[in-house]
Amino acid sequence: MPPVSRRRLQPGLQDHLTDILIEVLSATNQTKSGLLFVHQFLSTSELTMLCKRVGVALLLKRGYTYDAVMDYLKVSKGTVAKIAEIVHSSDPESQQTLNRILANKRVGEVLGKFDYFLGKILPPKGGSWKVWRHNLESNRRANEQPI
Repeated sequence: MPPVSRRRLQPGLQDHLTDILIEVLSATNQTKSGLLFVHQFLSTSELTMLCKRVGVALLLKRGYTYDAVMDYLKVSKGTVAKIAEIVHSSDPESQQTLNRILANKRVGEVLGKFDYFLGKILPPKGGSWKVWRHNLESNRRANEQPI
């Protein structure tokens, strides 16, 4: 985690700054301007940390296990547990936001690749692996969306 100053802000100032940050991020809904803003104001480690946390939230919301999320996103079990607690105890508006993100076509494509990757790693117990691989590839081809 990136280092944070030990010097505390005045009471209420952190909340005010958080509101301003959310306002700024909401105003930069254009992909190019939002990307430019994020890359200018966040370090690489901060950006990676935020991306992984959003990824953990989306994968947990989609129903993946802790172990699968930990292996794929290379995060600790503590991080997954913390994000899971936030996701499951969040207010309805946050739940709607996560559902709206999951419904996004681009996010669906990325998570579909994750499904395929995880399905390749974790074959079913027993049965024919040849048939399993054939079904996996058939499902992938059937679910691909042309441009």
